[in-house]
Amino acid sequence: MSDITLIDDSEQSSLVTNGLAKNGELYLKKAGSTSAGAIVAYDNGVWRTFANEAVSFVQQYSLKFDGTNESLHGPLDGNNSPIASSQITLGSTDAWTISFWYKNDNVSINDTSLFNGAGSDYFRFNVNSSGHANIMVYDGGMRVRTGNQPSIDLRNWTHVAYTHDGSGLHKMFVNGSLPVFAGYGDGTATYTGDFQTYGWIYGRANTATPDAYLDEIAFFGSDLSSSISTLYNSGVAGDLSTLYPTYWYRMEEGSGASVANSGSVGSGADLVTSNSPTFVTDIPS
Repeated sequence: MSDITLIDDSEQSSLVTNGLAKNGELYLKKAGSTSAGAIVAYDNGVWRTFANEAVSFVQQYSLKFDGTNESLHGPLDGNNSPIASSQITLGSTDAWTISFWYKNDNVSINDTSLFNGAGSDYFRFNVNSSGHANIMVYDGGMRVRTGNQPSIDLRNWTHVAYTHDGSGLHKMFVNGSLPVFAGYGDGTATYTGDFQTYGWIYGRANTATPDAYLDEIAFFGSDLSSSISTLYNSGVAGDLSTLYPTYWYRMEEGSGASVANSGSVGSGADLVTSNSPTFVTDIPS
């Protein structure tokens, strides 16, 4: 049996257009594709479906960043800026959700592992030198801080979900719950400005990320506040395909310099690495 290649609808079409589809070659359709989970084969000009059942969810890898200069981001142009078509835009009047898994072997130093912005306008997921996790939004110097969670050990895999309801209400969930910490709110905040206008950077952002790990980064075009238990999945990374992620970076490549988007947008939103972060078998489980 030949190896099975993971493809989406656009890749399936381009295989034929470019004369690369081979008779008998097996392909597995990505989540978000037509007939997602189906195994298809090219047979003398005709695509044939051998199965159309959900396949077992398999997770093997996460991505580890060394804290020096390693990062993950969208493709860059000649000016070292993210290509516009690869940027993920989350509007101030849209409902959306960000979900990801995080851990850090060293929580005694400030760490920013998700970042979007420039100057005084930015969104960031931050862990401070006391090991407190929070998400902060700055808009021209005005700070909105959503939660600060000191009661978890970030040396263990931690799930973070950030939601927006489309009218300005933001929530940060940590391991399935809204964090509560005196002086930093209850995990909710109100903010109506735009800030997702720059390229997203994962791993090395604007501060050090010593031995930080990221896995299963997903963006959804809906407010999943009512589905947090599904995203958290009792502390084990699970199959998100039934929630229809637009962008879903699974880190399942195991090697190489790119990370595929398994969400509905497809391969046009794949990410690339800088300075070779490491695929490791340490996963949320």
